[in-house]
Amino acid sequence: MRRAKADGRRFSAWWRGRLRGVRTRGGDEGSETVEIAVLFPLVILIVLVTLQAGLYFHARSVAMSAAQEGARIASGAGGTVEAGQTAAQAFAEEMGSGELKDVQSTVEASGDMVHARVSGTSVSLVPGWHPKVTGRSTAALERVTW
Repeated sequence: MRRAKADGRRFSAWWRGRLRGVRTRGGDEGSETVEIAVLFPLVILIVLVTLQAGLYFHARSVAMSAAQEGARIASGAGGTVEAGQTAAQAFAEEMGSGELKDVQSTVEASGDMVHARVSGTSVSLVPGWHPKVTGRSTAALERVTW
């Protein structure tokens, strides 16, 4: 039993000596500060790109939902293109307040189909850059037949 304790102490002293040598060898004091100074802007950039992507895709989702709402209203029995356009515009302005700006909606009927398009600009974290988003939807005209 004594021998195991002695071997354990010798091993532990050897290990501490090895670690001590690693820490002081090469004169790399302050290297962590340089590493952080180099990596911190990269981490901030990754976070900002992730936030910008989230803002863009949310605005795009609102535009697509507004286009679907406009197409649904315009294609319903008794629906008109003007009602669809008003519904799309109102939906985009209500649901995208803050995230979707400069909203423009168009609804057109051609043949048996209704085409709705909602576009605008997404909020940007980069000054002077305004990413454009567009949502489109198509629906079949509903007709009541007797």
